[in-house]
Amino acid sequence: MRTRILIVVSAALVSAGTFFVTSALAQPGNSDPIAAGKRALANYAAINAKTAACMRQKGLSYNADLAKSDITDAFGLADTPKSRDSIPAEVQSLIDQAADDPNAAIVASLSPADQEAWANAVNGCSAQVDLAASGGAAGLAKVEALMRAAKSSPEVTKAAHDYATCMQERGFQVAPDPETAPQSIMDAEDADTVDAQQLVDTFNSAWHACVAPYQHVLDLKLFG
Repeated sequence: MRTRILIVVSAALVSAGTFFVTSALAQPGNSDPIAAGKRALANYAAINAKTAACMRQKGLSYNADLAKSDITDAFGLADTPKSRDSIPAEVQSLIDQAADDPNAAIVASLSPADQEAWANAVNGCSAQVDLAASGGAAGLAKVEALMRAAKSSPEVTKAAHDYATCMQERGFQVAPDPETAPQSIMDAEDADTVDAQQLVDTFNSAWHACVAPYQHVLDLKLFG
């Protein structure tokens, strides 16, 4: 197994230091969830912009647009399916305009080898942005310690197992770790066949659906 690149949810996971922001509905005593959600989105957008700037320095493309999952996470909608009528029109408009994965077209245009190089570059840039946002090496170490503690908590551990169950119900046997995909999926990503691409697309669709509740529980544990 290799580490999965969490492009869509990276804005939430990479938040550190001055970027520590939780979803609008998770903030206690919040009198204006729309305004709080917009502040969270502004932080996500700032992180994406810094990542894109880093990628440009490497001569690579990166779409800094917010993903649907960024918006649903910011407004506290990730783990609670709601009908369109119950979501404020302004928020629904943002969701409708956003892509599931703004970088899907970029990745699809690359060869398997270039996709791996691109993903490695994103990882490097994310680490660089994370380091700067967290206040240097000491701050990053503190953030990593908080992340380890959060992931080992009973709440997040249960959410990880719920993620695995969700994926199994969709036909995929996975470990209770949303950041790791089965080797078969990694192999399919490297294969240049229609069947392999269909398998990857099906897995990614299931992953995006199953990872959202886990992401929300992890955010709540990290950000309060």
